Amino acid sequence: MDLRQAVILTLQVSIIATVFGFGLKATADDVLYLFRRPGLLARSLMAMLVVMPIVAIVLVRTFEFVRTAEIALVALAMSPVPPL
Repeated sequence: MDLRQAVILTLQVSIIATVFGFGLKATADDVLYLFRRPGLLARSLMAMLVVMPIVAIVLVRTFEFVRTAEIALVALAMSPVPPL
């Protein structure tokens, strides 16, 4: 394992540990927050799963990006969790 891989692994582990720590502090009210507000849940899912991929596709079609950048932009827009 070289230095680059060690740094990436360390960052990934720290992000996972941070999210896990937040999860340990969550209460039942925190977990059920969006389910008690179905309109907010629907808007959040619509923005994340529909609007952002459409915006990314429009950007890709509008501007002349390198093919790999186009693929990365659309893949990141469709991804529910951003990669490190």
